[in-house]
Amino acid sequence: VTRVVSTVSAAATRMASIASDIVKIPDYDAQDIEELQDCADGLDFAEAEYRATLKTMNELSDLAQECMQTRERFVVDLKNVAAHGMLEEGYLKEYTGGKGFSAMIDDVRLLCRLYRNHWETLSGNTCRKLEEVERAEAVIHRMGHLMGLKNLGTAEVTRTAQMRNRAFTYLVKRYDRMCRAVAFARWEKDDAEQFAPSLYANRGGKRKSQPDKDEAQQPGAQPTFLLETFA
Repeated sequence: VTRVVSTVSAAATRMASIASDIVKIPDYDAQDIEELQDCADGLDFAEAEYRATLKTMNELSDLAQECMQTRERFVVDLKNVAAHGMLEEGYLKEYTGGKGFSAMIDDVRLLCRLYRNHWETLSGNTCRKLEEVERAEAVIHRMGHLMGLKNLGTAEVTRTAQMRNRAFTYLVKRYDRMCRAVAFARWEKDDAEQFAPSLYANRGGKRKSQPDKDEAQQPGAQPTFLLETFA
């Protein structure tokens, strides 16, 4: 997507320099070039929205991994403290060690509360630091928020993916149409690729450098590119 956006943006700038030739073609005007840049900006925005949605899902997985490691360190430490009589073992009876995000959050919340409530006694007798407790509290708070988003996440990912796909398809169709206009306008000078380079260069397969003359004389023909799709 980034390559397509950058190619089309550069091409729109170059096309503007030959706008006087393009506007001579029926059904084409300078606004077509301006809208091409708008379409590129739209796809860039849609891509950012899609990536941001995916990042939210990935962030939850990363935090869950950190939360699990924190839980293991905290519970080992507190059990050791309890074994030395500095904390009643009964305080740990609510600890589950269960799987899943909710279980991890509940366990870490319990362990953080024990550190907070007994810090005066535990301080100096534990290898854990108060900063670690604060970090753990921040992590489970963020996880709780992301879990709420995750419940709606499938629909959100689908929505942003569909928006990106539509923006991509629309841009490619508009760009293909302008490529045909440039090929027609620059037919005699044979330099259309300098103003409207292919979006599929270096992607394998053999492609003609210029369309047949009959094709170049039909700037309003329907696009023939195979549009990329996204999973």
